[in-house]
Parts: sequence; structure tokens; C-alpha cells
Amino acid sequence: MRDVELGLMLDPVFWDKLPEVRIEFNKNILFNGTLNKTKQFLWTLPAENVNRISVFFLNKKDSDTVDKLDKAVIITELSIEGLKYDSFLHLSKYKPMYSQGYYDYAKTHNIEVTPVIHSNYMGFNGEWFLEFTWPVFTWIYETETNKLGWIYEKNI
Repeated sequence: MRDVELGLMLDPVFWDKLPEVRIEFNKNILFNGTLNKTKQFLWTLPAENVNRISVFFLNKKDSDTVDKLDKAVIITELSIEGLKYDSFLHLSKYKPMYSQGYYDYAKTHNIEVTPVIHSNYMGFNGEWFLEFTWPVFTWIYETETNKLGWIYEKNI
């Protein structure tokens, strides 16, 4: 069986309009809607050799950030096969779609704008994602850099 169990917890940050998100696994849409409170997701999905779980933040505008108020989505937890290691979130990437207002601000303040960053706080529209390979327990073992003990060879 090539299924993988994935869990995801998202926290919305908003003061006016709700954040809109789309969650995909290997380009298949799992959820498309708004977040009004912390939401826990759990799926069992068919795995491929290389897999990608993605969260897309869709409706942020510059006007959604005012003083200390913001609109964002925070990925607070990711579980794979029921396991919740910090390394899963540490390996994730975020491709923000910076607004022109932010580009102007960054240029004025000599801030380097990087196209792909590590952040679980989605403060701009864009895609947060994690890629992992099958078999997933081998990937988890390799990700945890030998913290989990001995493993059989892949070809057995």
C-alpha cells in the first residue's frame, strides 16, 4: 500500500477579512476556503515517489497590514504517518508573492528580497510547501539524521 497519512494545523491571523487558503497534495486540491479559527486537517492519500504538500495563501492585500494588525496564515503543525518532528517544518519552504508596496519598502530600506525562504508564517500571498519521498519512513529516518536507530537497506 502506498498511502501516506498527513496532518496539518493552520492558524489564521486576521482583524478584518478571513484568510483564504487552498491546500494541495501532489497538485490535487484537498481544501479550498477561508479560515476563521485554528483548523486541524487529517488525510490518508496515495503517495508517489516524490510528494508535495502545499498551502497557498490567496487573498492578502497591502491594506490588510495596518500598524500591528495583519492578515496571515501560520503553519503550526505538520504530521506524517502520525509523527510530528520539528524537522518536517524546518525543511519546508515558502515562496511569497511580494506586493509592489513591499518591493518598494525593501528597496528603500536596503532589504534583500529572496524568492524562496524558510518561514511557517505566511505574511504574503504565495505557496508554503514540503516535498518528501516514498517510502516515507525512509525519508523520515534520513530527515531525522540517524536519531531513530537502525534501518534496513532500501533494496531489501
